[in-house]
Amino acid sequence: MFEQEVIAKLDELVGANRGDKEYQELFFNVIKEKCEQHKTMRDMGLKFVDTIKQLMQLLLEYRGVIKEDNLDNKMSCTVSLLNFYHEINRRELYLQYLHKLCQLHLEAENYTEAAFTLMIYAKHLQWSNNTILPYLMSSKYPEETLHRNLKERIYYDIVSYFDQGKMWEKGIEVCKELAIQYETQIFDYLQLSQILRKQAELYDSIMTKVRPEPEYFRVGYYGTGFPSFLQNRAYIYRGKEYERLSDFTARLQNQFPNAQLLKTLNQPTDDIKQQPNQYLQINKVSPMLELKNHLIGKQLNDQILKFYKVNDVQKFTYSRKKDESTTDAASMWLERTNLVTSFPFPGILRWFPVTSTHTFSVSPLELAIEVIDETNDKIRSLIDQHLADPNLRADPLGMVLHGVVDAAVNGGIANYKVFYSDEYLKSRDNEAERDQIARLQQGTKHQLLLLKKALDIHRERAPESLQPFQAHLELRYCQMKNVLETEYGIKVTDEDYLSYGPDLIPQNSVKRVHSMPATCHVQSNSRNVIGASTPNIAGAPATPSVLPSVAEAKSIMRALSSFSLSNDNVSARSSPQRKSSSSQRDSVISGNSTSSLVKADTKDGSVIELSQELTPMRPLRPDSDTKGRPGGQVRPMRTVTMTPCASPLESPSRDAMKNSSVTRSFEEPPPLPEKSSQADYANLATVDESPSLPVGSCFVREGTHKDRPHIPEPTLAQQQTASKKASLNNEATLATPLVCEDEVNLF
Repeated sequence: MFEQEVIAKLDELVGANRGDKEYQELFFNVIKEKCEQHKTMRDMGLKFVDTIKQLMQLLLEYRGVIKEDNLDNKMSCTVSLLNFYHEINRRELYLQYLHKLCQLHLEAENYTEAAFTLMIYAKHLQWSNNTILPYLMSSKYPEETLHRNLKERIYYDIVSYFDQGKMWEKGIEVCKELAIQYETQIFDYLQLSQILRKQAELYDSIMTKVRPEPEYFRVGYYGTGFPSFLQNRAYIYRGKEYERLSDFTARLQNQFPNAQLLKTLNQPTDDIKQQPNQYLQINKVSPMLELKNHLIGKQLNDQILKFYKVNDVQKFTYSRKKDESTTDAASMWLERTNLVTSFPFPGILRWFPVTSTHTFSVSPLELAIEVIDETNDKIRSLIDQHLADPNLRADPLGMVLHGVVDAAVNGGIANYKVFYSDEYLKSRDNEAERDQIARLQQGTKHQLLLLKKALDIHRERAPESLQPFQAHLELRYCQMKNVLETEYGIKVTDEDYLSYGPDLIPQNSVKRVHSMPATCHVQSNSRNVIGASTPNIAGAPATPSVLPSVAEAKSIMRALSSFSLSNDNVSARSSPQRKSSSSQRDSVISGNSTSSLVKADTKDGSVIELSQELTPMRPLRPDSDTKGRPGGQVRPMRTVTMTPCASPLESPSRDAMKNSSVTRSFEEPPPLPEKSSQADYANLATVDESPSLPVGSCFVREGTHKDRPHIPEPTLAQQQTASKKASLNNEATLATPLVCEDEVNLF
């Protein structure tokens, strides 16, 4: 009881910025001295003192790091405290820092790690209706007081985080556990249907969505300049999406700007480890695939297998040349190092310490077998993808085949020619090396079988524009086959092809056959096939709508440019052929969205059919308006009826225009009125006589001359003054209307 109370108070006080290194040493010395002098409590007391010293050191480190902006260091210190409280069985403090770690992951958008952190918290809850103890309460859901309700809420958060982190396989496991509770424990079928729909979405995401594969890196922290939890230790880091070695190195150097980067992978000396400086050693490592027991021996889709290549992994490896000056592949020895971490990836952190290291040598013969096997696995994977999805493009397969049968850069199998000779086989006395030579020859033979099957698939799937490339691949394959038979002793017979099934799988193996509807969404290794199938035109099979490649588009354009209309067909408007094409065009545009079929004859006599959905962008014209097109009858001129208006300011109504008997050609403009030297206002109608404008007319009548202000009559004095002025002006001036200043002011 005393120990628990001291630990709780120390955590509270140090977190409140109390205590420092000097207080830690003073507290340790005082308590240690008292315990050593006590006969009964000596052993337990000294053990307690060591625990308190370790705790205070971790708390002080956590307090110093928590004020920085480095989230990685904050997480590392938090996990150190987690492990400490877990070892001394302080569950309330353990869960307290577990929630802090989850919040740090959410700040860094590490949704997968946040989900794994919450999973640890959820394991402390039960599927029961018991009341939650105070230390198990959640600050996010304080209203939940029962184990079942809180665990259900936490599980939904975990599924959401796994979905955001693209860890759909782990989210499915949580959905299955929820489904069991809904189906067999509380019988909530509405919630069961919802969680099953969410589970189906996660399965669909595995097969249809793009998920980048993370890379892994080894980081060695050497020197006493690093924090104590990093000093002279090696870690494996899980990189972020699309993060490569250069990006990861730059990110780590930003966290430790004073650190020096070691240029070699040699083990640092003790002098470097004891220096008060910071040294970083960074290199890329490859995860080692370890399939679960229920997956071993099964035919897995590449989308499923890719997940296990970089997830649920705990072992890693990297290699380097023993002699950097060696360039000959047949004499190149490698030094390979296998690493094991404390926990598998992914987990509650994006890095875990290396717990064991094993270094050994790889001979040139073993390296040759690995290269052949890796190439065979790549070709086999592409074959399986094309057999499962007939709509895959042939471009990735063609590039891989070209790199194998025409390896002009790396040399291919020619790098290891010495291992196929009889002289090399006779010189090997070791039985293990003889078995390795047999494996190399068998792998090479198997590669020829795979190449033959892949070339057959490429011939079927490649468009017409890639057939010359296909002929080149087949020529290089024949040359490669002949060279392997004459110079390497590798011969493939027809019986070898027949011994493997149509999918190059042994006959006693079972392969999953996919039967998907044409409207489902499928994504394969390198691209997405989006959308439903196009209409079946001219008996063509329904295939997903995929944009043609550049080569296919050029091939279609060449086919379209190979045919043209003759001058006779263009000039003969009334020929049967012209009428037929016109009728086809009218039938095509008669609906809102119909199919148009175009046939083009190429130079070699083959026929290319082009289909396209035609959708008019404006309302269709009536049949009477389309008869005047070239090749048909002349369209009659439209006529517009007009009626004389009572006044030039009036606009004729629509009814008057319809009922009028006066017609005028639509193409001819109406005649302009004759010009005159003076305006004629004699035909202006009075207000009572003028008909009203139609409703909605764009003309607005301001009013007639009766609505205007009345001008007063001039007085007698004004008339006399005006007559005097008029006598002084010429006759032209006399024609000017009489206006006085008062009248101007009135306006």
